[in-house]
Amino acid sequence: MPSGTRERRKKGFGSVLKRYFIPIAVACSAVIFFLSYNTYLVDHSLSDLKFALDQTARAQTLGDAGKVGVLLDDMLITEMATPGTNPNALNVASLEFAKNIVNKGAIKEQVRDAEFLLGKIVRKKEKARGSWLLAFDRMNDDLQRAIRFITKELPRGAARPELFKAGREEDTSLLAAAGGYEANWQLKDALRTYEEFIEKYPEYRDVRGVRLKIAGLSMKAGDLRQARSVYERLIRESPESDEAKIAERALEKIEQRSRKRPEKEKLETLVSTFVGKEPMQSRARELGMADAYLDTLDDDTKNMVMQVMRGEGDIRSSLIPRAGIEILNKAKAYDDGWMLQEAQEWYEKFISAYPLYEKIVLVKVRLGGAYLRARQYQKALSYYRSILAEYPHADESALIQKLIDKTKEIISVSQKRVTLIEEIKQIQSAPELAQAYYDLGVVDVYCFDLDGARSAFEKVIGFLPGTELAKRAAFNLGWVYKYQLKCDKAVDVFLKIVEGYPQDPIAAACRYQIADSYYKANKFEAAAKNYEAFAEQYHELDAAPVVMLQAGYTYLYDLHDPLRASEVFKKLSTLFSETDVANYVSVNLTPVTERSYRDYGFILLRDGRIEEAKEAFKKALVINNQDAWAYSGLGSANILLVMMEEGVASAVEGVKKTTDEYTYAALAFSYDESGEYLKAIEQYKLSTVRNPRYFVSHYNLGRDYAIIGWYDYAIQEFKEAVKILPDFAQAHNNLGCAYWNRGNIVDAEFEFKTAIARKRDLVEARYNLGVLYEASGKYSKAVDCFTQVLKVLPDSEMTKKHLERVQEKMKE
Repeated sequence: MPSGTRERRKKGFGSVLKRYFIPIAVACSAVIFFLSYNTYLVDHSLSDLKFALDQTARAQTLGDAGKVGVLLDDMLITEMATPGTNPNALNVASLEFAKNIVNKGAIKEQVRDAEFLLGKIVRKKEKARGSWLLAFDRMNDDLQRAIRFITKELPRGAARPELFKAGREEDTSLLAAAGGYEANWQLKDALRTYEEFIEKYPEYRDVRGVRLKIAGLSMKAGDLRQARSVYERLIRESPESDEAKIAERALEKIEQRSRKRPEKEKLETLVSTFVGKEPMQSRARELGMADAYLDTLDDDTKNMVMQVMRGEGDIRSSLIPRAGIEILNKAKAYDDGWMLQEAQEWYEKFISAYPLYEKIVLVKVRLGGAYLRARQYQKALSYYRSILAEYPHADESALIQKLIDKTKEIISVSQKRVTLIEEIKQIQSAPELAQAYYDLGVVDVYCFDLDGARSAFEKVIGFLPGTELAKRAAFNLGWVYKYQLKCDKAVDVFLKIVEGYPQDPIAAACRYQIADSYYKANKFEAAAKNYEAFAEQYHELDAAPVVMLQAGYTYLYDLHDPLRASEVFKKLSTLFSETDVANYVSVNLTPVTERSYRDYGFILLRDGRIEEAKEAFKKALVINNQDAWAYSGLGSANILLVMMEEGVASAVEGVKKTTDEYTYAALAFSYDESGEYLKAIEQYKLSTVRNPRYFVSHYNLGRDYAIIGWYDYAIQEFKEAVKILPDFAQAHNNLGCAYWNRGNIVDAEFEFKTAIARKRDLVEARYNLGVLYEASGKYSKAVDCFTQVLKVLPDSEMTKKHLERVQEKMKE
C-alpha cells in the first residue's frame, strides 16, 4: 500500500474521530452526569421534605421551626435545579409560601399552616413515585422506627400525623360546625359537637388534636375538672406525642390559675373608686366585663390577635438585649439580600457577643449557610462539623448532619462541574451549546453560583432566542434575581415573558413569580392582589387553591386586614370547594379572621379606646353577622359613647344570637347605664343562672339592688361575689356599705377592714370606715382613717370637712 494512501487513511480516521466520536463522548459524559445528578435530586427531595415536615410537626413555636427555613432554601433550589424539567407549580408555590411563613411569621399558629403546605407536597411527591417505590420507602421507614425502638433512641416527641387530612364530607361538616360554635363563643355547643365527632370517628388521624380543642374549650367554660381529665388522658395514652407535651403545660397553667387568682389583679385595677360620691356608685363597669371576656382567652390567642391586627408579636428572646436582636436582624437582612460577606461578619459578631443565646446553634447553622452560599464549601463543611462536635445532642443535630451531607454532595458536583465546563468548550453547534449551558446554569444554581447561573441562562437566550429552551432559561433567570432579592429585575424579566408568550403555560408560572417577587420586596398589597388574580385566572391549576390561600394569608398576617382576608377565604371556598385547601381554611383560618376584629375590639374596649373598639366590632359583624359577642361588644361601646338606643339595640341582638352569661351581662350593662335598673337586674340574674360563678354579674347585681334600696338582696349578691373572689377588695367594701344601710354596723366595720386588708390603698374603704367611726363616736380612729385618705388624696374637700368636724368634736 502506497505511503500516501496510508497517510490519508490515518488522517481520515483522525478526522472521523475528531468530528464524531469526541462530541458524542462529550455529550454522553454530560448526559451521564446529568442523569446521575437528576437521580440524586429526585431521590433526596422527598427525603428532605419528609425531614422538614417532621421537624415542623415537632415545633411548638415558629422559633422552633426556624431551622426548617434553612432547609426550605435548599428544597427550593432542588425544585428549580432539575435539568430538563419544568418546576412543578404547586410544589414551588407551596415551598415559597412555607418559606415566607417561617421567615416572617411570629406566632405558633402559623407553624400549623407551614406543616399543612409541606404535607401537601409530600403527598404529591409520594403519589408521583408510584406504589413500588413507596412500598420500599415505607419498609425503610418501618425499619428505622424499629431500630430506634430497639436501641431506645426514640425522638423527643413522636412525629405528629398530618395535621389535616380531607376526609368524608361529614367529617368536615362536623368540624366546621364545631369551629363555628367556638368562634361565636357557643362553648357548650362547640364541646358537644367536637365530642360527637370523636364518638363518630374515633380513628380520625388527628383525634388527639380534637381532644386538645375539647380540653381548651372546657377551660374557657370554667370546667377545669373536665379539662384536667382530658389532658391527663392525652398524657396517659400518648406520652411521647406533641399533644401530651401541650397537655403537660396546660396542666401547669390550670394549677397556676387556681393558685394565683389572676381575676383579682385585673378587676381591682378596673373598678373605679371615687371618694366623695355615694359608695354604691363605685362600679365594675363594662370594662370589667370586657376583661372577664378576655380572661377566657389564653395568652397564645391574645398574641395571635395582636399579631393579626397590629403585627405585634413578642418574638424576641429575653436572654439578650435589644442591641443583640438588632445585630442578629442585620445579619439576617444581609443574608437574605445575598450580601454574604457582610452577613458572615454580623453573624460572627453576634456569636462572639452572645454565646449563651438560647438559639445559638441555629445562628451558627445560619453562619455555616452563609459560608456555603458564598461557595466557601470546605469552610462550611468544617464549620458544620465543628457545630456538631460542640453540640452533639442539640435539637438541630439531625439538620446539621443533613447539611454536612448536602455540602459534601455540592463539593462533588462542583468538582465534576469543572470538567464539564472544559468539555462544553468543544461543542460547536448552537442547539447543543444552548442545552449544555442551560444544564450548566441549573447546576450552578444548585452549587449557589448564582452569578454563573445568570451568565449561563443569558447565553442560552442569546444562542436560541424565542425557543422553548430560551423561555425556560429566561424564567430561571428571573427566579435567580428574585432569590437574590433583586426583585425589581425579577419582575421585569417575568413581565417580558408574559408579554411575549401570554398563552404559553410558562406565563402562569411567571405571574405567580411576579406576585411572590412583590412579597419578597415587602410590597404586600401588590403581592396579595397578584396572588388573588393568579388563582382566579388559572383556577384549573393544582397550585391555584394554595395561591388563593396565600392571598388571604397576606391580607391577614402582613396587611393586618382580617376583613379582606375573610373575603378571599370565602372566594376560595366557592371556587375550590372540593379541595383539601378549602377544608383546611374553613377549619383553621376562617375562625381566626372571624374572631380577630371581635377580640381586638374587646382589647380596645378594655384599654378605653372606645371609638376604635366600636369600629372593630362593626367590622367583625361584616365578616360574620351571626357573631353574638361582636353585637354585645358593639352595644357596650355605643353605651360608653352615650349612644343609648343604639347600644341597647345591639346588645339585644347579641342575646338573640346566643344566650350566655356574657351576652346577658352586656345587655344588663346597657340597661344599667340607661337607668333602667329593674331590666338590668333581670338580665344580670339570667347571666348568673347561665354561669353561677360569673363574678361580674353577681357584683353588678348587688350594686343595682343597692341603688334601688333592696339591701337584703344586695348583701346576698355581694356575698356571692366575695365567695368567688374572696380577695377582691371592692366587693368587700360594697358589702360593708350594704350592711351599714341595713343598720348592721358590726358587719359593716368587719367588711371595710377586710377590704383594706385585701387592698391597702383602697381609699374608699378607709373613707367609709372613717365615716362609720365618726358616726359611732370613735373619733380617734376616725381621725386616723381620714388622715390616711388625705395622704393619698390631699385635695379631697369632703374628707377635709369630715376630719375638721371630728377634730372639733374631740375638743368638746
